[in-house]
Amino acid sequence: MQALVRAPVAEPLWARVEVAAVGLSDSALRLLDAGADGLTPKQVHDLRVICKRLRALWRMLEPGFGADVVRPPERALRELARSLAGDREAAVRIKTLKRLARKADSPRLKALAGGYAAALAAAIDTPDALPLPDPCMQAVFLEQARALRSLPQTPLLATLATGITASMRKARKSGRRALASAEVEQWHRARRWAKYEHYQLEFCLDLRGRWRRRHKRLERLGALLGRYNDLEDLARHLDRLADGAAAASEEEGAARAGLEQQQGLDRLQRLAARVQRRLGKRIEKRFERLYSKSPIRYERKLTRRLLESASVR
Repeated sequence: MQALVRAPVAEPLWARVEVAAVGLSDSALRLLDAGADGLTPKQVHDLRVICKRLRALWRMLEPGFGADVVRPPERALRELARSLAGDREAAVRIKTLKRLARKADSPRLKALAGGYAAALAAAIDTPDALPLPDPCMQAVFLEQARALRSLPQTPLLATLATGITASMRKARKSGRRALASAEVEQWHRARRWAKYEHYQLEFCLDLRGRWRRRHKRLERLGALLGRYNDLEDLARHLDRLADGAAAASEEEGAARAGLEQQQGLDRLQRLAARVQRRLGKRIEKRFERLYSKSPIRYERKLTRRLLESASVR
């Protein structure tokens, strides 16, 4: 088995990974073309997801090729995603407020959350508010395919197994720190690495059986952690408003004045904190279920599954 693991990945498996990665880059280029006059919130979201998927691929390859090879294209994707973060945050805030409105236990609180969400939406739902794609974004995605095809050799099967296990190990470590310290930043890190593992399994495995179940559970955990992070972002935003931060638009300023008259900021803050606590309990249960096994045992089973997925030459 050791000899097989140390052999290059079989051509069909690596070709599948390569085709998927190039397809992601092509999808990003189409999104940039479609959003040439202004990227919609959905296009911004889709571009950021593509960046995460491609970053997960480079992270998976790092054990075999080293940081000098994989970090330049990975960092370019990171910077591109960061440049779109502000535009994404506004849309996420609106979505989070609408979700809070559905969970509100009184008509008044429901109206407060829904009204503030509508005010924020009015501020960004104009052609002038849509962000224009930076010309360098196209070059970043074109470089992804070139860098992948320029790898000095076909990856070893051991590289894939070690790279995916590294993501699992880091998610496990960050989540355990979050459980011990209740630090939101640790949950944020756990989410990033859990998403990487989720995407890496998609790249490499014909998902079925236990690995299909794990893939689905990772997807659900990532969604819960995403909502948890969104609530934290909204809480910080409401804190800034309570401290007197300037509103981003006239619509938001008017809505904020209405909230202050009805003590709405305090009510929204308490509602967000209550929903976040409940969500945290669900996250803890799912995390324990996913990360109870040791990384060593995980890598052993993953290696066997990779060998089953494709023969090696």
